[in-house]
Amino acid sequence: MSIHIIMIILPLLSLIFPLIYCSSNYTVETFPDSLVRPDLCSLSSPGFACDPDQLLKRFNHTLSGAEYLSKHLQRIRYATNCPCLEEDKSYGYCPSINSHGYTISIAVIRSIGMNSDNTMNAEDLNHTLQIFAEMLRRRQHRGQCADDALIVAVADWKAVSSQI
Repeated sequence: MSIHIIMIILPLLSLIFPLIYCSSNYTVETFPDSLVRPDLCSLSSPGFACDPDQLLKRFNHTLSGAEYLSKHLQRIRYATNCPCLEEDKSYGYCPSINSHGYTISIAVIRSIGMNSDNTMNAEDLNHTLQIFAEMLRRRQHRGQCADDALIVAVADWKAVSSQI
């Protein structure tokens, strides 16, 4: 009798585990870098959008939502000129090879991992999101002279933050 129960429970657990495993709460350290691990960001090649929870709708049969965004973000990067000025030298400079313009990255996630209860008010959530976005932007370090921006959207919080 107990073998029959196990035979019934095991398939059910295999259905539940992926749901538990896929509901990631990302931290700055665990959020994937779309230039290093595009496969973890719903991208087929390195890019500037990351949707690890696959929240964005597919654009068409060949492009995920993240790939569609990334293509447009790359166009902005290469259609604009390097904005670094002489007075920006403390932040960086325009390299003579592979110089590019503004770098905009987008992160779309379900939730952010926090060590607190779920009773945070909207102001605290926004502050936490701003800190997360700024720390992630610094970790990714995609600009030449502080000429990069990161937009982070958190679905569960219905919140967006941008850091420049």
